[in-house]
Amino acid sequence: MKTDKEHLEAYALYLKLQNFAIPTCKTYLSGLRHFLEFRDHNGIRGPLSQDQAIQFLNFKHDQGKSWSLFNCIYSALRKYFREVLDIEWSVKKLPRPRKDRILPELISKEEVVQLIEHATIYKHQVLITLVYATGLRLSEVLHLKIEHIHGQRKHNLSRLQRDFCTQRQGAQRPVCSYSGLSAAAIEELLCEVSSGSLLVQRY
Repeated sequence: MKTDKEHLEAYALYLKLQNFAIPTCKTYLSGLRHFLEFRDHNGIRGPLSQDQAIQFLNFKHDQGKSWSLFNCIYSALRKYFREVLDIEWSVKKLPRPRKDRILPELISKEEVVQLIEHATIYKHQVLITLVYATGLRLSEVLHLKIEHIHGQRKHNLSRLQRDFCTQRQGAQRPVCSYSGLSAAAIEELLCEVSSGSLLVQRY
């Protein structure tokens, strides 16, 4: 039966030969090390088993560890069991933990105004206003053309957004919807696009 040191050395060699990145190796070895320490602390002897892994992961869960850390430990043990020890890892018995769903933080209207006002270049102010008012993605702003602006309808660029998305998904015909943008904003946007100054840098 292998000692803790032999388990860690065997895993380190495997990860090295598989050309895993150094940070990944450190993370996986740390997960295995904590599992082995858990076994020693609780007087668990004998071969490694998935039941022991379940006990260890339950212990980490009760400690309130973050999903990212919990998921890394799960991945480390699963890989070691399956690919180094050749021990069956039943996903049905121990499925991968689900990621926590955390609502994103939203900025207030006052913070949006501050963001726009702190842009030192006027075209940047126009772009920020455009993105905030229409909900366009960056990829959609990069594909913005003057013909996508329908000022006469007092509506604007959501058509670009929906057309762009449905075309990428291979839809047979585009689905169009519109969102409002003030006449003043449309006029400023048209002016910037027409002058050629509203160019978005592609990185």
